[in-house]
Amino acid sequence: MRMKKISVAGIGCHLIDRILNPVDFNSEVFKNYKSMKPGDGGIVPGHLVFADDLVKFRGKSLNEIINEITSEKTTEEISIGGPGIVSFIHAAQMSCHLKSEYSFYGFK
Repeated sequence: MRMKKISVAGIGCHLIDRILNPVDFNSEVFKNYKSMKPGDGGIVPGHLVFADDLVKFRGKSLNEIINEITSEKTTEEISIGGPGIVSFIHAAQMSCHLKSEYSFYGFK
């Protein structure tokens, strides 16, 4: 039996996670960026924080904030994330044994 090629197109949200080290979560500098109330744009460890919201929260550029929090000594890892792209990647991995083609169109 001959299998047809499967073509799957996805559209959705994608995010880029920037993982910075070292960060002292107990430092006074870090505490200046922590959220004071839900939805104010500040950092909540373990939760999603949008860069644009953090910039508005403190009125500084993202690079300034990162340099302060990391004392300008950082290594950075990039990780792709977001509900749209992650589920799409999982579907592609599960069907890797099939004749398949996946195309994802993300938006910010």
